[in-house]
Amino acid sequence: MVTVTGPIVHPLPDVVRASAANAAFEHLKLRPQPSTAQAKALATLDIVHREMEDAPKKAAAAKVEYLRNKLMAIKLAAGTATATGDLKFARSALHDIRSLTKELTQALKDAGIIKETGLPGDPKPRTDATADELGQAGEDARGLIKDLRKVLSKLRLALVAAQIRGASAEEIRAAEKQLRDTEKELQSLSSSLSAKGGGHALDLRA
Repeated sequence: MVTVTGPIVHPLPDVVRASAANAAFEHLKLRPQPSTAQAKALATLDIVHREMEDAPKKAAAAKVEYLRNKLMAIKLAAGTATATGDLKFARSALHDIRSLTKELTQALKDAGIIKETGLPGDPKPRTDATADELGQAGEDARGLIKDLRKVLSKLRLALVAAQIRGASAEEIRAAEKQLRDTEKELQSLSSSLSAKGGGHALDLRA
């Protein structure tokens, strides 16, 4: 019987195997440096990505400007209602303010400037937005809300004038409810635009 002898192979210590595995893993994590063409393509993609992020806010800013133009007609109706005590003009103006508020709210939601409006059943309104996050659209929206507040103040006077003119108690109550509902929706939007430590929600009762 012939016995063949050879070198004895000893198993690698665990520490050596672990070290080799770690080295291989680190090597896999290394990313190759992009070529000049790849670097330019990545830079272009980054620009496109930023433009896509800014596009909704630009659209919201354009919407706010459009709504500001609609406000001119509302101011005219409110002025007529205050001067004449015509309840129909007053209620028409209130209806238009409420519609404008809803359009403005939707535009700001679409742009990601606000998440919700604080209406019953909604989550808590966003209160951590900075001025940079709100952008021009958010600041313009605040200005528009301020102007709408002034119109509502005129419409309160219009309701008083309508009562003096002889409008029925039932008509006045209906108009007052419409005014309160409009105030609530505008206040809710104002609260959603309030930045933490950067301003206060508009007091529509002033």
